[in-house]
Amino acid sequence: MDNLNNQNNTNEVQNEQKAPSLMRETIDQNGNLVTASNNKGPDLADKTINAVENFMNTEDHSKEYTEEDVKKNKTKAMICYIPLVPLYFVVTSKFKSSTYLKFHANQGLVVTLGWIISFFVSKMLAALFTKDSMLLDNTPGWVSFTSYILYCICFFATLYGVINTVNGSSKELPLIGKLKLLK
Repeated sequence: MDNLNNQNNTNEVQNEQKAPSLMRETIDQNGNLVTASNNKGPDLADKTINAVENFMNTEDHSKEYTEEDVKKNKTKAMICYIPLVPLYFVVTSKFKSSTYLKFHANQGLVVTLGWIISFFVSKMLAALFTKDSMLLDNTPGWVSFTSYILYCICFFATLYGVINTVNGSSKELPLIGKLKLLK
C-alpha cells in the first residue's frame, strides 16, 4: 500500500514538473518542457518588442551640440514642438544662432506639418463621406477612426519630441524625423 502511495506521489510530482508555469513555457510532442531559453527562435511577442524598439530607436544627434548650447536653448527647443510655434523661429531667424535650436525647430516644423496634414485629411474624409439627413450628420465610423489615429500619431510625435528635449537628447522623430525643412 505504501509502495502504491509513493508511486502516485512520484507521478504527481513528475506531472507538476512537466506542466508549463507561465506563457513562455510549453510542452513539445515528446513531453519535454520547452522554455524561452531553449526555444528555437523568438516568438511573436519578442518580434513585436524588437520591431517597436527598432522603430523608436532613431538617430541621436545629442553629441553634435555643446552643453552650453543645450542649456541656453533647451526651453526654446521644447516649445518648438507646439504646432505653429516653430514658424516664429523661422520667421524671426532665431534658429540660425544655434544648431541645437535649428535641429528642434526643424523637427517641430515636421510635426506642425503632420498636424496640418492630419487636419485636412480628416476634414476631407468627413466632407466626402458624411451624409446629411435632416438635422443629423451621419459620419461613417471608419472616417472618425482614421481621423482619431492621425491625431494620435501627431500627438505622440509631439510628446516624443518634448520628452527627448526635456531629457537633453536630440533624437529624430520616428518615420518623419529624416525630413529636413530648414537648411
